[in-house]
Amino acid sequence: MELHDLPPYKEIAARLLGLREAVGLSQEELAAKLRVSTDLVAGYELGESEIPVSYLLEVSRVCGV
Repeated sequence: MELHDLPPYKEIAARLLGLREAVGLSQEELAAKLRVSTDLVAGYELGESEIPVSYLLEVSRVCGV
């Protein structure tokens, strides 16, 4: 299944996971940089929770995109 075939929230989740891995951060490292729990990062990456725009902005800042 291609990313563009996923529901929008799952596509965003998959892209977050890919971005984190591309910059070489673990979930724990990203969570520490964002000052959130590892469970929150994992939930967003699995598409289990609605992802706030503020989180997307912070991830982009931390990952340099």
